[in-house]
Amino acid sequence: MDRKPEIQSGHQSRHRSLRICLESLVLLNLIGLAPTPAVCDEGPHIIVNTPYVARINEPTTIQVEIVPPPQDPVAVKMTSLTAGAQISETDFKLKGAQKKFLTVTFKNAPPSGLGNILAHAEGYDVGWAALDLGFDGRLKPTWTEPLSSDTGTTMSLDIVDRDGKPIPFESDLQLTLDTTDGILNGGNGPTPLTLAVASGSRATPQFRLQPRFARGGNVHLTAVLTVYGYQHVLAQNQFVFTAQPAWWLLVLLALLGGFVHAIYKLVRAPAERKTPKLVVAVVGTSLTAAFLGYLFADYDLLGLKLDPNLLRTYPIVGFLFSYLGIDAIVSHKLSPSGEGTGQTGPPDNTGTTAPAADAKAK
Repeated sequence: MDRKPEIQSGHQSRHRSLRICLESLVLLNLIGLAPTPAVCDEGPHIIVNTPYVARINEPTTIQVEIVPPPQDPVAVKMTSLTAGAQISETDFKLKGAQKKFLTVTFKNAPPSGLGNILAHAEGYDVGWAALDLGFDGRLKPTWTEPLSSDTGTTMSLDIVDRDGKPIPFESDLQLTLDTTDGILNGGNGPTPLTLAVASGSRATPQFRLQPRFARGGNVHLTAVLTVYGYQHVLAQNQFVFTAQPAWWLLVLLALLGGFVHAIYKLVRAPAERKTPKLVVAVVGTSLTAAFLGYLFADYDLLGLKLDPNLLRTYPIVGFLFSYLGIDAIVSHKLSPSGEGTGQTGPPDNTGTTAPAADAKAK
């Protein structure tokens, strides 16, 4: 008497409750079997239970069943899109709660590193399963520049091999994205974010990543690639993106530097001159000069380009532009030799100008 392979799917019929279906999924994972991704879908279908991983040239036991159990025999045909795959029995019939045990042997791994098995029966959804035959790919972001803090940055992830070449897939995949210091798709969806990758794709669907904090800095993104409906991880990558601070934050910091100078100037002013008109004039001119300082630094005018990630430099720029005055800074930049500064030579140590000294001599 032939002995069946010691593999149990633990799957229950579709007419049972959803709780039983979920319990069967847990059991399948515990015993190392991967159920068909549609195992808890509605409608008649075929289930193909396999291990997550298979070895080249070694037989792998699989299990096939039909849900709900048919009252009459149903003809099932097994196929594979993986070249060189050998199935021990490709045509058979199932009735009731029967389970068919087969073996499949993969002679070589496809470029994607994933082998697949398909089960067909008239009137039933196709059952399929994917096996890891040595997946050696990784995820590569299509965007490497700093992220925008205002609207976020739209990007996708390429699925490539070690040489950076795109990998085509014959199975549906699933991408799970998670981040703690970023916002995915504007925060309108659940986190982690799950995206379906259709078979034949060489890149994931697009998504939008935005820094969570206005100050910018580093944004960390975790990406996990799995076969759709499976828990077996094919690739897991950690990415770190640089995010620029929000433009309005830089403006506020520069204005803060100008406001500090205005307070400093008003404190040093004589008491009799501290009129409301003077306060308005001092604060207004200081803030205007500070804003011009931001523009000079942000647009790299006169070689004043600053690193936006060093936030402390913007209050300093705002203070210096307010303290020195825009005319002094521009004239110094345009005339490094001293021309245009209002002084053509060294100051007279006598404290009088040359024309005044000549008149005195006469």
